[in-house]
Amino acid sequence: MGFVNKFILRRILLIIFLLLGIIAAVVAAAWMLMAIIFSPNGKRALNIALAHDQMFNAVTGGDMDETLSERAARLQKSNVRWACVLCKFLDDLDKGHCDDNRG
Repeated sequence: MGFVNKFILRRILLIIFLLLGIIAAVVAAAWMLMAIIFSPNGKRALNIALAHDQMFNAVTGGDMDETLSERAARLQKSNVRWACVLCKFLDDLDKGHCDDNRG
Protein backbone atom coordinates (compact mmCIF):
# COMPACT_ATOMS: atom_id res chain seq x y z
CA MET A 1 0.00 0.00 0.00
CA GLY A 2 2.87 2.40 0.75
CA PHE A 3 4.33 1.92 -2.75
CA VAL A 4 1.00 2.76 -4.39
CA ASN A 5 0.64 5.91 -2.29
CA LYS A 6 4.19 7.04 -3.17
CA PHE A 7 3.52 6.28 -6.85
CA ILE A 8 0.32 8.33 -6.82
CA LEU A 9 1.92 11.15 -4.81
CA ARG A 10 4.83 11.33 -7.24
CA ARG A 11 2.44 11.56 -10.20
CA ILE A 12 0.42 14.28 -8.50
CA LEU A 13 3.57 16.28 -7.77
CA LEU A 14 4.75 15.90 -11.37
CA ILE A 15 1.37 17.13 -12.63
CA ILE A 16 1.63 20.14 -10.31
CA PHE A 17 5.15 20.87 -11.63
CA LEU A 18 3.84 20.53 -15.18
CA LEU A 19 1.09 23.07 -14.54
CA LEU A 20 3.53 25.44 -12.83
CA GLY A 21 5.90 25.04 -15.77
CA ILE A 22 3.17 25.94 -18.23
CA ILE A 23 2.33 29.04 -16.21
CA ALA A 24 6.02 29.97 -15.98
CA ALA A 25 6.43 29.56 -19.75
CA VAL A 26 3.49 31.88 -20.46
CA VAL A 27 4.78 34.49 -17.97
CA ALA A 28 8.32 34.19 -19.41
CA ALA A 29 7.03 34.67 -22.95
CA ALA A 30 5.07 37.78 -21.91
CA TRP A 31 8.08 39.22 -20.03
CA MET A 32 10.36 38.48 -22.97
CA LEU A 33 8.02 40.23 -25.38
CA MET A 34 7.79 43.27 -23.11
CA ALA A 35 11.59 43.32 -22.70
CA ILE A 36 12.06 43.18 -26.48
CA ILE A 37 9.60 46.03 -27.02
CA PHE A 38 10.53 48.33 -24.15
CA SER A 39 14.18 47.50 -23.51
CA PRO A 40 15.71 45.90 -26.63
CA ASN A 41 19.27 46.56 -25.43
CA GLY A 42 18.65 45.25 -21.92
CA LYS A 43 19.63 41.86 -20.58
CA ARG A 44 16.19 40.54 -19.56
CA ALA A 45 15.13 39.34 -23.03
CA LEU A 46 18.52 37.71 -23.59
CA ASN A 47 18.40 36.00 -20.17
CA ILE A 48 14.92 34.62 -20.87
CA ALA A 49 16.03 33.43 -24.32
CA LEU A 50 19.02 31.70 -22.70
CA ALA A 51 16.72 30.01 -20.19
CA HIS A 52 14.50 28.75 -23.03
CA ASP A 53 17.61 27.50 -24.85
CA GLN A 54 18.78 25.55 -21.79
CA MET A 55 15.28 24.15 -21.25
CA PHE A 56 15.07 22.98 -24.87
CA ASN A 57 18.48 21.35 -24.52
CA ALA A 58 17.34 19.53 -21.36
CA VAL A 59 14.08 18.43 -23.02
CA THR A 60 16.04 16.93 -25.93
CA GLY A 61 18.31 14.91 -23.64
CA GLY A 62 21.08 17.38 -22.88
CA ASP A 63 22.30 18.87 -19.62
CA MET A 64 20.06 21.51 -18.04
CA ASP A 65 23.03 23.85 -17.52
CA GLU A 66 24.14 23.73 -21.16
CA THR A 67 22.66 25.57 -24.13
CA LEU A 68 21.81 23.68 -27.30
CA SER A 69 24.61 25.43 -29.19
CA GLU A 70 27.14 24.50 -26.48
CA ARG A 71 26.02 20.89 -26.79
CA ALA A 72 26.17 21.06 -30.59
CA ALA A 73 29.67 22.58 -30.49
CA ARG A 74 30.83 19.78 -28.20
CA LEU A 75 29.22 17.04 -30.30
CA GLN A 76 30.42 18.54 -33.59
CA LYS A 77 33.92 17.37 -32.62
CA SER A 78 32.58 13.79 -32.77
CA ASN A 79 30.94 14.44 -36.17
CA VAL A 80 27.40 14.01 -34.83
CA ARG A 81 25.31 14.91 -37.86
CA TRP A 82 22.61 17.06 -36.24
CA ALA A 83 25.28 19.00 -34.33
CA CYS A 84 27.26 19.70 -37.49
CA VAL A 85 24.11 20.89 -39.30
CA LEU A 86 23.04 23.10 -36.38
CA CYS A 87 26.52 24.61 -36.02
CA LYS A 88 26.63 25.40 -39.73
CA PHE A 89 23.22 27.09 -39.50
CA LEU A 90 24.20 29.05 -36.36
CA ASP A 91 27.54 30.06 -37.87
CA ASP A 92 25.69 31.40 -40.94
CA LEU A 93 23.63 33.61 -38.60
CA ASP A 94 26.47 34.50 -36.23
CA LYS A 95 29.97 33.83 -37.59
CA GLY A 96 31.98 31.64 -35.22
CA HIS A 97 28.98 30.95 -32.96
CA CYS A 98 29.83 27.30 -32.31
CA ASP A 99 33.56 28.08 -32.11
CA ASP A 100 32.76 30.57 -29.33
CA ASN A 101 30.80 27.87 -27.44
CA ARG A 102 33.48 25.17 -27.43
CA GLY A 103 34.74 24.49 -23.98
